[in-house]
Amino acid sequence: MTPEEFREAYLAAQNGLGNDLQTLVSLSRSFSELATKFSELANKIPVNYSKINELVETFVDEQSQDS
Repeated sequence: MTPEEFREAYLAAQNGLGNDLQTLVSLSRSFSELATKFSELANKIPVNYSKINELVETFVDEQSQDS
């Protein structure tokens, strides 16, 4: 391998590594954003169930009183 061939191979490998690292950083940001959204949704679920349970309980109580 000549010094010029080595230089070209080294630069190609370095460029590929840089591209891969850039892709990894981008994916990492996307995963972080998704994790935040999943966490927000997970926190909303119990609140929504509580609201539904309150509504059902109120409805059942009202139906019981009407009977």
